[in-house]
Amino acid sequence: MTLRRLAPMFALVLAGCSGGMALPPPPVVPTPAANRAPTTEVNHPLSARQRIDDHAARLADGVARYREVSGSAMPQSMRDLAITMGADGRPCFTEILKDHWFQPYAYSVVDERSGRFQLTSAGANGQFGDGDDLTAVRGPGDARVETYGFTARAGE
Repeated sequence: MTLRRLAPMFALVLAGCSGGMALPPPPVVPTPAANRAPTTEVNHPLSARQRIDDHAARLADGVARYREVSGSAMPQSMRDLAITMGADGRPCFTEILKDHWFQPYAYSVVDERSGRFQLTSAGANGQFGDGDDLTAVRGPGDARVETYGFTARAGE
């Protein structure tokens, strides 16, 4: 049989598969606009201030785990926490923290000796150094608290 003669048979088979009815078109998924500023269209259970405070508290636990195995040295980046193994053989901290507008935080060491660090959000406009930045300063938390990729705490 030639392809021309088979085409009507394929059409009948395909029509039979869909019950003779036309299949609905696939749903349209909106694509994000290029260069669009971050928004708060997603309903967060916490305010932006509560969210950074919650993230800083969780990060403080990871810093405590890091200091436990590094001789009280501070991690120089959040990546250092992920690649350093704690006393239990697991990474010190593996969560990927994003601010209220789904942008990464800036992490910096405030005081090496006391273990204080600063977590900063660029705010709603995504630009550091202007009036809408949010900052949380914390000391090391509890090294016994484990956060591995997810948490049951509020804010996530």
